[in-house]
Amino acid sequence: GGGGGGGGGGYYTVSSGTTPTVTPTVTPTPTPTVTTGPVIPGGTLPLNSDLALSQSVTIASPDNTGFIFMVAGMRPTTSLGEPLLTLSIRRIPDSEIPPVPAGALFSYAGYAYEIEPSGAAFDPYITLAITVSEDDWAGLQGRQLFLKWYNPDTSAWEDLPATIDAAARTVSAKITHTSVFALFAESLPTTAPTAVPTTMPASPGFEGILSYLWI
Repeated sequence: GGGGGGGGGGYYTVSSGTTPTVTPTVTPTPTPTVTTGPVIPGGTLPLNSDLALSQSVTIASPDNTGFIFMVAGMRPTTSLGEPLLTLSIRRIPDSEIPPVPAGALFSYAGYAYEIEPSGAAFDPYITLAITVSEDDWAGLQGRQLFLKWYNPDTSAWEDLPATIDAAARTVSAKITHTSVFALFAESLPTTAPTAVPTTMPASPGFEGILSYLWI
């Protein structure tokens, strides 16, 4: 019998007592061409028709110590309120870190990041996580850790509610906008100089006074 309508494929005739063997046509798989290029600290955000993330996204800093976690369904926008298409995070050197006020109860712990573009916002939020090396984590033992963002309008570091995972050596926080973020630790107490007591000569007692009078 012929094939089905609408181009239903070829057909073959079965002779009595004979089972035909069908040999499939093998289509060679093309070898993909790999194009190498620079690693970009960021990526293009997959937005759906509602201008929200169509899937969850993770963006890492070039040194793989700072991470941005974005959940599907959240809405990233630019400073003008338009859909945000790209986002990046980079670890910044100590020379670019805004200063800590004198006498502060916290000190810089060696990890700072800039998330760009400037002025971008996230609804409801994204998560910033910092992974600390084993050596640095050991040096921070016994000190309270803080995650802060720098407010350029007030020229001050402001606290973020942070979560600390000691097993993974990570400090994370939910953020709603881009800025400069850094890890801080409780300042070490300053050791006051030890006062050396001065020994005063003993005052003569009553018997000593009588001796002086007798002399």
